[in-house]
Amino acid sequence: MSHEIRTPMNAILGYSQLMSRDPNLGAEAKVNLNIVNRSGEHLLALINDVLDMSKIEAGDVKANPATFDLFGLLEDLTSMFPLRAETKAVRFELIVDPECLRYVVGDQRKIRQVLMNLLGNGVKFTERGSIKLRFHLSQRGARLAGGAGGRYRSRYRARGAV
Repeated sequence: MSHEIRTPMNAILGYSQLMSRDPNLGAEAKVNLNIVNRSGEHLLALINDVLDMSKIEAGDVKANPATFDLFGLLEDLTSMFPLRAETKAVRFELIVDPECLRYVVGDQRKIRQVLMNLLGNGVKFTERGSIKLRFHLSQRGARLAGGAGGRYRSRYRARGAV
């Protein structure tokens, strides 16, 4: 079953990546195609999440922590929402604490899913004004592992004016 669902999405992603290499493609079209590609990658991750539901029901869900670029994730996510917000005449703003770490260890897929849901609901339920995503990462306690590292807690909040 999973192969039948993933194959068409992988084809779409493959073609969008091929199109983005076209030297005759204008700058605006490249930006838009990049958004389509990132959105497609997110959709593929959602497909994987849906297919993982059987694992959730069986109590076999595991986090997959890895080092990732938090700023890159936030930039990818926030590039998808301004267009949706503009169609409703709503402003969109990302505010990242200046002391926030760029590279963090966590389950990027699950963090992406939570933030996508949060931002999606912000756009869906905000009729006018603005949507602000504030992201803050604070140290929660020290963990000595070769003299480096620590545990951090992230706080994020999306606020929309109705």
